[in-house]
Amino acid sequence: MDDPFAVVAGIPDPAAQAAAGVLSAAGLPVRVLDSTGPDEIAAVGANARALIVRGARVDADLLDRLPRLGLVVSVRPADVDVDAAEARGVWLAGPRKGESADRHASQALSLVLAQVRRVDADHCTLTGTPRGAHERTLGVIGMGRVGSRVARLAGPMFGRVVGTDPRAHPWRAPAERMDLDALLAASDAISLHVPLTDSTRALIDTATIARMRPGAIVVNLADHALVRREAMLTALHSGRIAGFGSGPTRPFDAHAAEPCPLRSHPSVLIAPDRPAKRRADHRIDHRLEDLSRLALNVVSWHRNGIPLDPAPRPA
Repeated sequence: MDDPFAVVAGIPDPAAQAAAGVLSAAGLPVRVLDSTGPDEIAAVGANARALIVRGARVDADLLDRLPRLGLVVSVRPADVDVDAAEARGVWLAGPRKGESADRHASQALSLVLAQVRRVDADHCTLTGTPRGAHERTLGVIGMGRVGSRVARLAGPMFGRVVGTDPRAHPWRAPAERMDLDALLAASDAISLHVPLTDSTRALIDTATIARMRPGAIVVNLADHALVRREAMLTALHSGRIAGFGSGPTRPFDAHAAEPCPLRSHPSVLIAPDRPAKRRADHRIDHRLEDLSRLALNVVSWHRNGIPLDPAPRPA
């Protein structure tokens, strides 16, 4: 087995698999360890460049046994010997307490990446050639608080990130600006982050779908009325749209007790309904999103030389 680029240690499933999925989607080999023992981590990660860890003491001894390590992402930053890491030139990153916009952005990007992985698996089966997120263009419709965060998070992972928002003056979003038609034509995946207004109701309908790239992915964690359900279902059946991702079951609340062809379509992924879940499941959902963001620190560091949420470095 090839040496992993990153090791995920001490993090229980399904959170560990969420982190591993983000790294795999970015083309980075990863190994997941149940153990937090330094011997096990050193054995598996002898040539690893990044470590995502929970519950293990990352001290000078362990760092010396991981000579190629350049980044430690710790769920509990207090577990890391900051001075030892700094002396060895190792970056540190950890959880960041942010506003709900950060959480919504992470959830949206996780759903986009899940669809990319699913579509890529089908593409590889047919052609024998993988095509990851780094070869795709992500289009973000709506560059407000959530949309801008999605664009920033996606930057290290996608080959290109484009955005549109007629209300954004001046343009400060971390994405290439386009008008809506150009974005639809350029994007392999599209994430919706606009409020519901008269002009955005049924924004994604038969006409806009026809202007998208064949085989595009659409994710909508904003208002369900942005997407015309019948048009999306038709596009999924025909293959014009390769995958659709939605927020919890809110798009179908009015008919929640009835069978729903869109909700049950094999190319549709539905995000967990956190408000309706038990408290324990609510915490699990948060861990999945938090671990996805921690993994994005590794991708950002690999691509740009700096993690998304770097810990303060000693003076």
